[in-house]
Amino acid sequence: MQMKALFTLLLALCSSVSISQTAVEYTRNGNAKLDRKDYRGAIADYTKAIQVNPRHEDAYFKRGVAKINLYDYYGAIADFTTVTEINPQNADAYFRMGALKYFITYSNILEEIEGLGRAINDLTKAIEINPEFARAYFVRGLVKIKRNHKQSGCLDLSRAGELGYEDAY
Repeated sequence: MQMKALFTLLLALCSSVSISQTAVEYTRNGNAKLDRKDYRGAIADYTKAIQVNPRHEDAYFKRGVAKINLYDYYGAIADFTTVTEINPQNADAYFRMGALKYFITYSNILEEIEGLGRAINDLTKAIEINPEFARAYFVRGLVKIKRNHKQSGCLDLSRAGELGYEDAY
C-alpha cells in the first residue's frame, strides 16, 4: 500500500511540474507574438498561461501590455492590478496603472478629479517601491499640474530630470 501511495505522490508531483512548464511555454509563445505585434494571439497565449497558473505574474503583466496596444485600457488596468495583488512590489505595474489612469482621465473617459487622484496614488506607490523611477516622477508631475498643484508637480518634474529623464526638462 505504501508503494501505491508513493507512486500517486510522484505522479502528482510530475503533473504539477508539467503544469508550470506549460504556463511558462504559453508565456514564451505569447512573448514571441507580442514581439511580432500579434497582440490578439499574445493575449490568447497569456490567457492560457493564466488558466494553467492563475498566479503567473509575468503572463498578467505582458497581457496588460498587449491590451494597451489594442486600446483596451480598462482590461490592461485590471491585469496590472492583478500583478500588484500577486507582487505588491512591482513598481512597473503601479506605474503603468497610474499612467493609464492619467491618460484615460486626460481623454475625458473617466471623471476627471477621481481619475487623477487614482493616478497619483498608483504613481506614488511606484515611487515608494522604486525611489529612482524617473518616468513615474515625470507622469506624476504632469498629473499634479493638471490638478492645479503646480509647485508639487514641478518638483516631481525636476526630480525626474535629476534622475535622467530628459523629457522632464
